[in-house]
Amino acid sequence: MKSDSFENFGRYKNLVGEKLAEFILEFENAPEKIKELLHYQSVINASNKIIRFNNSEANALKDKLIEYFELVKEIDFSIDENNYSEIQKQKMESRKRYNKYIYPVGSHLMFESEFRTKLPIGFYVFIGIIADLIIYYNFTKEIVPLATIVFIGIGILFRKSKKNNDNVFAPFK
Repeated sequence: MKSDSFENFGRYKNLVGEKLAEFILEFENAPEKIKELLHYQSVINASNKIIRFNNSEANALKDKLIEYFELVKEIDFSIDENNYSEIQKQKMESRKRYNKYIYPVGSHLMFESEFRTKLPIGFYVFIGIIADLIIYYNFTKEIVPLATIVFIGIGILFRKSKKNNDNVFAPFK
């Protein structure tokens, strides 16, 4: 990809950094439910990683993040925890914002750096069960969930190492 000028790089880096700082200050003490609706940690992780890139595609994604920061300032996140339909509606709107603004940034970072989605442990359990069934039907008729245990261990280690490096994004993380 073609690099943009260093002037644009500096401008975008400062602008995204300022907007991220405002975002953190505004929502760092918010309740966890609101942070989930904002995709708080995913936004922070994606913003910190995308500012390192200097090309037209990354700059377009930085514009999306800036637009997201402006959008969430205007949203009323007051939640009536007894109104299930209202909570579901807010989650659907949050998912739409995630898909429009945050997922494209994370998807780009998956190809450009070591950024990954946060897979649920159930995914690793499912893969382990499939591997155990293949072993059971093709090699031995004894059921020993060895592959499931191994895949759960791999999943936990993978999630922990990525989380420690802030290389993870996911909706409602």
